Amino acid sequence: MRRCYVCIGTARAGMRLTTSRHRLTEHGGRPMTFQDWLLFSAASAAFLVVPGRNTKRIIACRQAGGGRAATLCVLGCMTGYSIAACLVFGMAQTMSNINATVLSALRWPGMAVLMVLALRLWRAPLHIGPVADNDNLADRRAMVIVSQAVIGSALNPRTLVFLLAITTQITSGFSPFSGDFLAMELAFLGLAAFACGLQAIYAHAFDRMIRRRSARRMVQPKGKSMLISARSVSAGYRRIAA
Repeated sequence: MRRCYVCIGTARAGMRLTTSRHRLTEHGGRPMTFQDWLLFSAASAAFLVVPGRNTKRIIACRQAGGGRAATLCVLGCMTGYSIAACLVFGMAQTMSNINATVLSALRWPGMAVLMVLALRLWRAPLHIGPVADNDNLADRRAMVIVSQAVIGSALNPRTLVFLLAITTQITSGFSPFSGDFLAMELAFLGLAAFACGLQAIYAHAFDRMIRRRSARRMVQPKGKSMLISARSVSAGYRRIAA
């Protein structure tokens, strides 16, 4: 009789476990697969390698302060990236804990945002700010360099938009009451450290690439050439009259 009760209890526990797993699977609770990790890693690496404001900041620190300033800037950028990832991934996990189907419903809008972001990164000029060989730092103190890099990386709209869009494509990493998002944060931080370190080591190569591409994409606005020509003609007439 006792064996029968034990068997019945074991069967009920197994049925409950199977039912809970089935419910989690229905709401996107499956663990992350190799394809999910490959998609996340490839998209994050491509996003981080494309030069942006952080790249220009690292190059300026390397040219003005050498390896020490570049290392401090890299540490600040890594800290800012980790803050942005914790903020976005934590918010996505909280939303998934409240309603497991929220991220799945945003899959198509997130894909559209990723496509627009990729197009803008591909077509936009890489250079930001004036082109000059004497890229001097306004303040070379370590705390100032790190704080500027942290704020610039954590509050970068491009980074926040990318992280928000990529979370909608990998809903399995944010299954209810799961800890996969912590592994995603560590992976993103590792890729960010690799990209920033690469940009600091090969700062001159990245600087040449930015200048070359910016020179090819530099286009005169409408009417600017005509305005310059009119000013030149006016200056010529003034010299003749004088």
